[in-house]
Amino acid sequence: MGFHVVMSYKKQLIAAIERTRDNGIAVKDFVIESASYPIVNAQNEMMLLESFNEHVYNKPFEEIHGQCVLHSWNLQDIVADILNCDVLLTLGYLLNELDKYFFTEEQQILQWKEMPSNLRRDIHAWLTLPSLEIIDITLPATLFKMNKSALDYRTFMHYRPDDHYGLTGRIYHTPQFVDNDFLERVYLLKKLE
Repeated sequence: MGFHVVMSYKKQLIAAIERTRDNGIAVKDFVIESASYPIVNAQNEMMLLESFNEHVYNKPFEEIHGQCVLHSWNLQDIVADILNCDVLLTLGYLLNELDKYFFTEEQQILQWKEMPSNLRRDIHAWLTLPSLEIIDITLPATLFKMNKSALDYRTFMHYRPDDHYGLTGRIYHTPQFVDNDFLERVYLLKKLE
């Protein structure tokens, strides 16, 4: 693959929100406050980790790796409560200078509702905060599995992608669609009780 140019996360997120709406799927109001200070700090980071330990990281590795949609879906309200802010479930892929990971063309994603529900879908999920920080609950487990990280897989990533714009050797989260309603409409997940 060739070198990939990375557009700012803010522009990509706005495009993903519009793309989701253009496909007839309502998206909850989400106000981007990119000029704000980071929301995640040392105190609430520990609270997040405690909650993730309770709900995700106490499970066997196989139930963490490859379960980004499920865990992001299940934990978004907990994250919103801890951080006292809106949280947007974000779906897309990861990108570095040479490769795309978990990439599926948008039109193919929209056709998933026609596919059997037991087929593997190539997509990644994470949470986006109004400050444009992302919280990725399962990426360390994925990198661990791919032997691309010696980090403990029972942890999470959080950062503001635009703070790393243009740096080499980075993996960028690339939004394609957003919100719970999108997941339900493409039958990626049934509505949780």
